[in-house]
Amino acid sequence: PLPPPRAQATMDGAEAHDVDDDIFAIERLEWSLDPKHGRITALSAGNNTLLIGTASGHAIRFTVLHDKKADIHTGLKEPVYKAFIDPSGQHGIVGTEKGANVYVIATRQAAAPIKGLKNVVIESIAWNKLSVVSGAGGGGGGGGGGTGSILVGARDGSIYEVAIEDNKERSCKKLWTIDDAPMPISGIQMDVFPGQPKKFFVMAATPTRNYQFIGGPSFEALFRAYAGSRMGGFQELPGTLDRSELHFHYNSYPQGAAQRVAWLTQAGIFQGDLVFGAQNPGEKVCDQHILINYPPPLNSRTGDGGTSLPRVPLSIAASKFHYMMLFRGQFVCANRLSRAVVYDISLRNDAKRYGPFRGLASDLAQGTFWMFSDRCVFEVLIEDEERDVWELLLERGEYDASLRHCRGDKKKQDLIKSKQADHFFSKGYYKEAAKAYAATNRPFEEIALKFVNQKRPRALRTYLLLTLQGLPAVAETQLTMVGTWLTELFLDELRQLDDPPVRAGGEGNEEEGKQKRTERSDEKKRVQSEFRRFLEDQYDILDQPTTFALISSHGRSEELVHYAEVIGDRDWLIRHSLAGGRPKMALLILAKYWTRFSTGKKKKATFDADLYFKYAPHLLTHSSKIAKEMVTTLARVDRRLLDPSRLIPAFVRYDTARSAAMAASRGDGDSKEKRGNALGLGSGEHEGIRYFSMVVETGEVRDPTVHNYLVSLLVREPRDDALVSHTA
Repeated sequence: PLPPPRAQATMDGAEAHDVDDDIFAIERLEWSLDPKHGRITALSAGNNTLLIGTASGHAIRFTVLHDKKADIHTGLKEPVYKAFIDPSGQHGIVGTEKGANVYVIATRQAAAPIKGLKNVVIESIAWNKLSVVSGAGGGGGGGGGGTGSILVGARDGSIYEVAIEDNKERSCKKLWTIDDAPMPISGIQMDVFPGQPKKFFVMAATPTRNYQFIGGPSFEALFRAYAGSRMGGFQELPGTLDRSELHFHYNSYPQGAAQRVAWLTQAGIFQGDLVFGAQNPGEKVCDQHILINYPPPLNSRTGDGGTSLPRVPLSIAASKFHYMMLFRGQFVCANRLSRAVVYDISLRNDAKRYGPFRGLASDLAQGTFWMFSDRCVFEVLIEDEERDVWELLLERGEYDASLRHCRGDKKKQDLIKSKQADHFFSKGYYKEAAKAYAATNRPFEEIALKFVNQKRPRALRTYLLLTLQGLPAVAETQLTMVGTWLTELFLDELRQLDDPPVRAGGEGNEEEGKQKRTERSDEKKRVQSEFRRFLEDQYDILDQPTTFALISSHGRSEELVHYAEVIGDRDWLIRHSLAGGRPKMALLILAKYWTRFSTGKKKKATFDADLYFKYAPHLLTHSSKIAKEMVTTLARVDRRLLDPSRLIPAFVRYDTARSAAMAASRGDGDSKEKRGNALGLGSGEHEGIRYFSMVVETGEVRDPTVHNYLVSLLVREPRDDALVSHTA
């Protein structure tokens, strides 16, 4: 390995983080070039395979995993200028500066000339991603064992489409050329629109210009739309550089679409995001971009006291979060988010041993990076480059992205969510802040006070509800406290919605006022629904006397009834019904109670027979109709749970009221008796006889008290047939 980095610099004046040489390391391959081939002049990487060009015109295919070298007979008489290998590692093209170009394939050691590109100096190639995916032809065609249609950028500013199949040139045609000022197509890349395999995106770059092309269903049709049209626009940056590079970065190649582009220019690295959508020809996939300045050299001034000259990398490469830049005698890696240089190493001493360093190469399929000197090839090793990305994204305010990169670390997640919540709160997004705060470990009192001070009860309610969900069941005191606070907030909001809206001065707009009243009514219904759902979900943590007192103090009878139903407080419900003059409702509550208890539906407690003993006197003496329905209800209840003998006092009151009503009907009663008669108690069947007759006839009750009471009732009846039947 090369020695560790010596110093640190910063791009664009950004504050640099501590140098961490664990992220990057440079390791030399245990292979060196045979001196008879002169020096290494070109390098390309694809799928763990290196294609190396030499000064003698010779080419070498090196398989990294198997440490296997294969010499390729190119037939070239001049030094190799550029070497290109496709991402699959199967196909390669080697060319010279005199325009001699050959095709090499993994299955053969001999190269085949590309006659259609004779005298064309190749500067760049865009391999067809569809061909890599299928292993055969892609976008513009191609068959088994072929390259498919690929794009070739030439030194004269032309773009060619080439297809090679079975080691033979199938087609070669010029598609487009820069017509105003010939300049080399130093970089060219292509991709397909997601879900649209016949719609292509091509980006081409010269040292000073950047072109974007969109179209299909073939490359020929794409470039035909741009020939001589106004859509041939480009972005231009000043400079006198005679070389350049263009790189696409993928999170997953070839399955995913390209995410970013990096273009080497004299002014800096042109970085842009690639956003694929519904763009049409003439529009751009890369519309937002920034220019990243190159870092200064290790020594900011020359040895003779003059200022250092501007410098441009010999070559660049882009990983997920870093840019690698090879300068003369120096290799620098910078974080693309912070611009901080995280690796900066001098190569001057190593150049004396291995020869000058010439360039970088990227393996898209494997995500590896390579560097070469005159005599050796080196791998740039990257280990855990995402370790500090969460923090950099947090500093940029990209909270969701930061969470995705903190690797499940609970402390980091809490810090990120806390910062995000503070950001929402400072911007006035209180509901979003409440949700974010509830997901943190920030002190409850601190956050609650923030919303109280800002007079944001709805946001506070959201925060409390979410906090309630996160409290453990054993935290009973906290649960009750938060639940009670929420009850108060709901009630206070309902009180405010009860108040009529304040009308503005003047005539006013009746239609507008009506709309506001409707909106206010809808809002009230929504809050009522939320409050009732809250009572249903959290009834077991609320202190019942406190909750009853709170709801009562706000005069909300409907909510009181609902809460009593939720907690199963039938005693309160019956009292409330009777106090409101609704005995039928009280009777219905008793009837439903037994039905639900006996069927097991919504059973919240053991059977409470005292309810029947307590309210039977009132219901039996209310009216003939209510008395009859009460007896029907009593008769349905299991005798083992409802002792008939304990109902005798209630029926004694009923019998007394009935006798008084009958006397009143004869005209010898007082006003009170007349009221009893008005309710019909003096007419119809005696409900006491009906009930106790049913009890006795079942044979389930043998209590003599019950039998004796029934006999006492039967004795006073005008007809004695019932008594005879009972005593027989």
